Amino acid sequence: MNKELRKLYGSSYIDEIEHYDFNTYYYFKSIEHLIFGIEKNAVSSNELVLLDMHYERLDDRDFTDRDIEVLEYLLGEGSKPDKDTYNKLKYILMKPLQYIERETLSELLTLMHDFLGPDTLIFKRESVIIVITPQELTQDIGDFVDSITSDFYVDLFFYESDLSVLNEELKQVFMFEFESFIELQKTTKSRVTRADLMYNNIVNVMDATLKDDFKKYVLGDFVTDKEMLNMIKTFFETNMNVSLSAKNCFMHRNTFQNKIEKFIQTTGFNIKKFDDAFIVYLALSI
Repeated sequence: MNKELRKLYGSSYIDEIEHYDFNTYYYFKSIEHLIFGIEKNAVSSNELVLLDMHYERLDDRDFTDRDIEVLEYLLGEGSKPDKDTYNKLKYILMKPLQYIERETLSELLTLMHDFLGPDTLIFKRESVIIVITPQELTQDIGDFVDSITSDFYVDLFFYESDLSVLNEELKQVFMFEFESFIELQKTTKSRVTRADLMYNNIVNVMDATLKDDFKKYVLGDFVTDKEMLNMIKTFFETNMNVSLSAKNCFMHRNTFQNKIEKFIQTTGFNIKKFDDAFIVYLALSI
């Protein structure tokens, strides 16, 4: 239906909404929980009756009291909501790895709302789906994402915050994590952690030349040694457990240990110590 409305009203129809102007637009919420607006001067009285029959019309009081007031506060666009609105909340940031047809997105948002419950707020800002809920989830959102991936052949990744008090500190945390999440363009994981967001922020400041120079500087002659690089990666993945790393690499423990020592002596980076291990891990990851 929204596709037909877009065709009918042209530029008077909007669904990428950053600021709400109730003097200029009528705003509606579809059964898929998508919010769209149509310029008032483009809608006749008869058309408005038909729209009201098919959609929930939002007015500035109903909408601001609960939905948009919370989001605008978190995004730094409004004042703190009344304490009766939300005392605590958690948010989920979600983004597809590929383009999703509008109809498919509508269906996904409907399923998401059904999964998370009636108190859930769902918005779309930039390329990110923002989910806000006032309570802990009774089911793992990861299970829902896995189901969506399987049923719709859509790859999603998401970040889930803790349940926190709605205050200025949470607002600052949300803005930082939201902006970091927007910059995250690709990942092999469906569940993104704080560490993933921070790592991506660090990597994003490097251009291709700097990344290449950094890898060569840290890894030295081992930069093309696939066996050694795999050993070090395994060493980090097992939390520096030599015995388990050797087993996973199908090596004798002493052989593995000797090769690690050779890397340390040759590069000057002692990957058994946190500071040096972090630098080498970064070089392996970019």
